[in-house]
Amino acid sequence: MENIMLEATGQKLTEQLEMFSNPDTKKEGSTKQCAVCLDYKQVKDFEYREPSVEGSSRRSECRSCRKEKTRVRKELSLQNPRPTDNNYKCPCCFKTERELKKYDRWKDRSVWVLDHSHKTNEFRAWLCNTCNLGIGKLGDDITIIENALKYLKRFSNE
Repeated sequence: MENIMLEATGQKLTEQLEMFSNPDTKKEGSTKQCAVCLDYKQVKDFEYREPSVEGSSRRSECRSCRKEKTRVRKELSLQNPRPTDNNYKCPCCFKTERELKKYDRWKDRSVWVLDHSHKTNEFRAWLCNTCNLGIGKLGDDITIIENALKYLKRFSNE
């Protein structure tokens, strides 16, 4: 959303939107903790998830941490180009791009996403979007992933 200044009030449109009821919107001067740096910052320092959708919730990371994460991913992407070999397989599910694009999924983009350690910022591999999301949703935590595997194995005979 653009930082449009409203003539009548002299406020930015984004500031006016913050006054409407939204789960993440709080009274003026309130703070929110960044999920990355853990600092408490003004609510306005957190971007909306969907800037074009009125009432959208705010992101969990502050603008400066989000900007740094974007910089790191861009740098890693330049150092480790996206796979172009049609036979490249996701290191987790071992599917090729062709197999992953079955059923008209990801028609408009590549299935490969850059995977890296959020602790060390080291590149790990290009994974398919699904595997990357799964690992990320489990917090890159080996214990949780192993527990999920044990759980699935308990029901593998169904």
